[in-house]
Amino acid sequence: MGACDPRTGGAPASPWTAVAVAAPDATWAAMLAVAALVRGPDGPEWLAGQGVPAWPGAATPAPARRPSR
Repeated sequence: MGACDPRTGGAPASPWTAVAVAAPDATWAAMLAVAALVRGPDGPEWLAGQGVPAWPGAATPAPARRPSR
């Protein structure tokens, strides 16, 4: 099971499929990442206010590319 929006009980309405957070420990990073997902489009701005580096993942990942030779 993935993240659950406590306001609706369902999946979060978020443009992000994933959020990576660098925090002092894994528990804190996971909590911040899930909270950002649940916040939806406001997640990155909210994370910026938490003082941790974060990278939201695009809703539609870019296709893999072969390296040029």
